[in-house]
Amino acid sequence: MSQLKNELPHWDFSTVFSGLESPEFETGFQDVVDAIGSMVTLFDEHGINRLETAVSIDHQYVTLFETIINRFNAIDEQIHILQVYLYGFLTTDSRNSEAQARHSQLLPHLSHLSLLGTRLTAWIGSLNVEMLLEKSAVARQHKYMLAKARQAAVHLMVPEQEDLAAELALTGGSSWNRLFSNYTSQITVDVQRDGETETMPLTAAQNLAFETDRTVRANAHQAVLDALAEAAVPIAACLNSIKGETLALARRRGWDSPLDMVLFQNGIDRPTLDAMMTATRNAFPDFQRYLKARARALNLPKLAWYDRLV
Repeated sequence: MSQLKNELPHWDFSTVFSGLESPEFETGFQDVVDAIGSMVTLFDEHGINRLETAVSIDHQYVTLFETIINRFNAIDEQIHILQVYLYGFLTTDSRNSEAQARHSQLLPHLSHLSLLGTRLTAWIGSLNVEMLLEKSAVARQHKYMLAKARQAAVHLMVPEQEDLAAELALTGGSSWNRLFSNYTSQITVDVQRDGETETMPLTAAQNLAFETDRTVRANAHQAVLDALAEAAVPIAACLNSIKGETLALARRRGWDSPLDMVLFQNGIDRPTLDAMMTATRNAFPDFQRYLKARARALNLPKLAWYDRLV
């Protein structure tokens, strides 16, 4: 039996940081942590959250708004670089303990930033957005975001509950999602190929769907199904926990369904989704004829799932 190769491919990110232990990475990491901490202080000093009384959008308020937005954008860019760098290690080797540790260290700070985003949404929902757009060039550059924030503010829980939800997410949905990703990335599959049994990652076995040899494709497909069946209990636990949190938050935030929440987050509405689904269903007969034609071209009575990509 051939064993899983020890040398896995990984990205060259030396143009970003020379390594996870490099001084420049440590500086970049600390800069993000400090920037988020500074934003927390700014929000606390100015009471950035849902307002119970209307405020006048004067020059001072416009300046505060523009400062917050500009600093949020700067932090977002810093975090994007840091996260992409870490994911470059983790997406090719989830056993990289050093990258996992640094990512874990980053998560509490990202939770603080997420809560700041929620507080900003609640604050914007309390403001006279039309007046803000009239007086601020930065606001006009972020017009769509402001419109979305005003709608989203309607679906926020009270500040104390949002604070609790953000804190619990670290050991709730976020943690379950990480477990799902790490666990499934480490599943290995035994595939019969050329008279030998090869042990390979789950994704490598799935990529054998492109093989020209139908027997190899069939063996790989069945091996993947068997591996996933063995992993069914932890995978189901992850999915149930992630979706359980989604259901609870959607209900608490006043959404009619989780679907309505997701549609809003993705900037489409029910009629748009229904139109896309209707167009898809109407196209089914064409796709069915196409698949039957592919089967005939491959001299098969009917395409199996593992025949789709050849």
